[in-house]
Amino acid sequence: MRVSFICDGLFFEDDGDVLYCAMTGSDENVLVFQRSAEAEDGSGIHLEYNDQSNGDYGCIESCNLNRDSLNVDLSEQLGVLDDVEGFDVSLEIDEETYEELKNGLKQIFQCDEKFFKIK
Repeated sequence: MRVSFICDGLFFEDDGDVLYCAMTGSDENVLVFQRSAEAEDGSGIHLEYNDQSNGDYGCIESCNLNRDSLNVDLSEQLGVLDDVEGFDVSLEIDEETYEELKNGLKQIFQCDEKFFKIK
């Protein structure tokens, strides 16, 4: 099963220690990517869906971004989410917010094409 929602908001923060990107959407959906500034590769990324019980490190197999959507495939179960293989997020955001999302995810994934691709 894949979780789908529409993203209509974004929050990105870099406080020097942690990079944090939250995609918000309809029905109170929130998909959060975060990485410590010391993390060396994509396995150091924490992914969370809606709350901490649905979060973990090193569970992203791939993340693909294009102007219309973000698709995340999981390599293992994310928290207590049984049978969830990934996320399909439709992007209903303006161009400026899309650029912020793209640049934020580039920083979080450190442009590691093993995990993150922009199409």
